[in-house]
Amino acid sequence: LQNCDNLTSPEVIAEDLTQLDLSNLKALTNPILKCDRLNALNLADCVSLTDAALQRISVTCPRLQLVKLSGCSSLVRPEMVFEEGHLEEIDFSNCRSIKSLKVQSEALRLVNVT
Repeated sequence: LQNCDNLTSPEVIAEDLTQLDLSNLKALTNPILKCDRLNALNLADCVSLTDAALQRISVTCPRLQLVKLSGCSSLVRPEMVFEEGHLEEIDFSNCRSIKSLKVQSEALRLVNVT
């Protein structure tokens, strides 16, 4: 999806997809993902991404283990709660607008907020 500068709300429904890279999509605000087996998601430098989108992704992609959100400067109060507890690592580095943060997963080992 490189050079899709105006893409705001792609819809990805894929049962067997395990990795998805949507990084650097500057207009991306509200991706609609339904990927039961997705374990790695890269949304780095998606500067328009919303808090609500992240909350929904944590429900519709329950097996995520790694989420990259570095440089997502529009995030203010992101919340990701994984009931099944697979998330191990999440990167919020250079997300300079964050005022509060909630991440919940039994497997969580690393939260980067530098």
